[in-house]
Amino acid sequence: TRDIGEALAGIDPANAGTYRANAAAYAEELDALDQEFEDFFAGVEDRTMVFGDRFPLRYFAEEFDIDYYAAFPGCSTQTEPSAATIAFLTDKVREEGIPTVWYIEFSNHLVADSIAEAAGVKTALFHTCHNVSTDELEAGATYVSLMEQNLETLRENL
Repeated sequence: TRDIGEALAGIDPANAGTYRANAAAYAEELDALDQEFEDFFAGVEDRTMVFGDRFPLRYFAEEFDIDYYAAFPGCSTQTEPSAATIAFLTDKVREEGIPTVWYIEFSNHLVADSIAEAAGVKTALFHTCHNVSTDELEAGATYVSLMEQNLETLRENL
């Protein structure tokens, strides 16, 4: 983030101070957010998450040592998981006492709903921050605000 501020400062020296200050302020926000996630996960023993959806969160999972299972690998273009996948995920939720099946933004979350219903648990949204709705955009959603929302949802559901 600071490197971007420096690059912009080099392109537009007249506004260099503004670019540097904004980049530094944003970097501080990101550092604080990262620390909040670190602090949260430090108190979570079972970091297993089941996604009845696609899973474009590999780096997030690696950063915070999260074990995950998903109905679709990565950003798969598959439209439906196999019956065996649904059964496996349902059994995983039941066997490990996982309280929540997760889905991502713009999902119809039918797969997550099916797994959760079969296992007797709830569902929750984990926003990947890859897409925002018109309402979110108009409300001023940012990466930081969406991740803060994710953190609160994790606190309530993990």
